[in-house]
Amino acid sequence: MRRLLAALCAALTIAALATACGNTATTPHGTVTAKDHEPSRTTWTKQPKYRHVCTTTTRRSSKKTHTVRTCRDVRNGTKRVAHRSRECWGLDLSGGDHVCVTAAKWIKTRVGDHY
Repeated sequence: MRRLLAALCAALTIAALATACGNTATTPHGTVTAKDHEPSRTTWTKQPKYRHVCTTTTRRSSKKTHTVRTCRDVRNGTKRVAHRSRECWGLDLSGGDHVCVTAAKWIKTRVGDHY
């Protein structure tokens, strides 16, 4: 019985791996129609900055004491946030795809070559 279960588990694992491997994304390919280079750059935006403020209120009634703590976020100015884009040695392909490659590959590739 254990051997049958082990064989069944092995068969299901192989079937699952074969199915998963069949669904992989294909790499873009086609004829190179254009080449371009975009240098790395940094853009900045401003976002609101908040600080966390908590207050504690204590109320006494008879012999009991009730403490209530409330917290809220209070706007506290703005902060600058950097957005960086990487350098891209780009190839435009006939299928409408745009691919970033290394500088060495970009230099070797010519318009009209198959990628």
